[in-house]
Amino acid sequence: TWGTTSCVNCEVGRYNTGTGNSDCSDCSIGTFQNSVGQGSCSGCGTGTWAPTTGLSVCQNCPAGKFSDGTVACADCDAGKYTSSNSAGSCSSCPAGTYQPNTGMSYCLYCPLGQITGSAGLSICSSCSVGTFHNVAGSSTCNTCAIGKYDTFGGRAECDDCPPGTFRDSGQPSTMCGNCGVGKYTDVSASTSCLNCPAGRY
Repeated sequence: TWGTTSCVNCEVGRYNTGTGNSDCSDCSIGTFQNSVGQGSCSGCGTGTWAPTTGLSVCQNCPAGKFSDGTVACADCDAGKYTSSNSAGSCSSCPAGTYQPNTGMSYCLYCPLGQITGSAGLSICSSCSVGTFHNVAGSSTCNTCAIGKYDTFGGRAECDDCPPGTFRDSGQPSTMCGNCGVGKYTDVSASTSCLNCPAGRY
């Protein structure tokens, strides 16, 4: 039997560091080798990972996960997201949106009547009494317009002041004032009261 006349290259996904060896070793988890006959493996790049041994290419982290290339792909925290594959980090949900779950690729608008006033939040807060929020994605609550009021908080719209009452800019947005003696209003959402005409009170 004749001896070996040549040496065989290590396959992709494998390596051999020394001389005179009889076999090659698989690249370890987190590393890869895409060329034959190599003496080492390379670490995965940002946004990728090799979850098993002996790989010739690292796998992209899916949307909602991230990696700096030195650890396995991990879920984005609550309040954060990544919508692209192979992300090296997650982004904070912008103000006006939230994300209560981990590992997500998107953020949610707060329900009407609720907001997040800053980025990276996992829960929305209700608008305070006397204010409202009716625009999806808005990060602020607005004071009830004159002629309207609110006593509950967390509202998408304020209530009209009922007939016989009014609210102008000098009154708090949590209440309507009664028309005074000799004055009236017979419509809703009044901003002032009218004088009773002559012969009436």
